Amino acid sequence: MNDIELREKIAKGEGFHSEFKETLPNKENLAKVIVCFANTNGGQIFIGVKDSGEIAGIENAQRFLRLYLREEHSIKGFEPEIEFEIPDVVLREAVVNAIAHRDYTIEGPIRIIVYENRVEVRTPGKLSNSVTIESIKIGGSHVLRNPTIYNLLYKMGMVTDLGSGVRRMIQLMKKHSNKDIILEEIENGFVLSIPRKAQL
Repeated sequence: MNDIELREKIAKGEGFHSEFKETLPNKENLAKVIVCFANTNGGQIFIGVKDSGEIAGIENAQRFLRLYLREEHSIKGFEPEIEFEIPDVVLREAVVNAIAHRDYTIEGPIRIIVYENRVEVRTPGKLSNSVTIESIKIGGSHVLRNPTIYNLLYKMGMVTDLGSGVRRMIQLMKKHSNKDIILEEIENGFVLSIPRKAQL
């Protein structure tokens, strides 16, 4: 199913053979939906889609971040220019990476937390296989934990070269604010911290 076919199915709404879930349901609720489909002629569960048919996720994350991050205004020539304190590309890459590489066997959402001095993207699940923080930083990690999700994001134009996203984020933040992104494994997850500019 390509992106156009997926959007057409979502536009038709929920029915006897389709179910929308905004977030990944717990195991019991997911099992109930699967059993219901198994007792009929089958069906499809669309995770990340609201009951209204609106696709949740990346766009919602962008709106949330725009609410809480500062804009810097400058005038160059005849037009005012708006620059966000953290480049959109960096924020998008952080959210897309979390969606593509999280561990979906662990219940819990991806969390985006805005602090005074940083933005954290907390992802369920530790790094997979032979992936290390150092290999991520240099763009040397090419392990796909969720190939189907990655391929869908690729078709939507949300990802480019496999393994290059974090390296690109690091370079952009160095250029933008001369600050480093912090990557950290915690007990049952992974945290990517993006530094904010100090408020004057």
